[in-house]
Amino acid sequence: FQNKILHGQKGTTGTLRGVQTFEPALAGVIQVWRDPQDGKTYVVNGHNRVDLASRANAPAINGMVIQAETAEQARAIGALTNIAEGHGTPIDAAKFFRDTGRTEADLQARGLALTDRVAREGLALAALNPMLFGAVSRGEFPVERAVIIGQRLPDHAQQLAIVAMLDRQLRAGKKLTNDVVRELADFTASAPSQMTMQETLFGTEETSQSLALEKAQ
Repeated sequence: FQNKILHGQKGTTGTLRGVQTFEPALAGVIQVWRDPQDGKTYVVNGHNRVDLASRANAPAINGMVIQAETAEQARAIGALTNIAEGHGTPIDAAKFFRDTGRTEADLQARGLALTDRVAREGLALAALNPMLFGAVSRGEFPVERAVIIGQRLPDHAQQLAIVAMLDRQLRAGKKLTNDVVRELADFTASAPSQMTMQETLFGTEETSQSLALEKAQ
């Protein structure tokens, strides 16, 4: 039920690894779910706190049983709670949004504050082209710049176009700040595009090509 990408065998991420004392007043309330199939109770949100309580031999921990019909529903509730609390990373949130198809409207309907960094940046990353999101997840493209691109360029073709432009600039030895990337993204969004026709083995294919570079030149 751990929605974070990087976690251990028990679902822990190590955020409380150095803590030895369990204080109930500081632990809040964890979320658990009772599986009707096997009758067992599973931790849905609060893996690190449960691990700390176990290591500290705490007799009990405050918990709330969430209402869900399936494990998938329970995991979604735990993930949304985690995101609402600002825990995890924007990449964790983005992966959840992409896997479940959650949109900004869905989050607002559930009462999540989109001013929170994890939720806001997670939505931006979730809007990325699959190849670009993969590069971000692997640490091959800066998260901050990917957020800027996802927020300002909903079109996947334009996203790849600006990444190609940035790559050419970096290869030429030019330094690019996030402010420059932000301006270039807005510039690309307002740039026209042209339709091209190409004959392939499968017939005539029509593609759209951004003219952002031509406009910049």
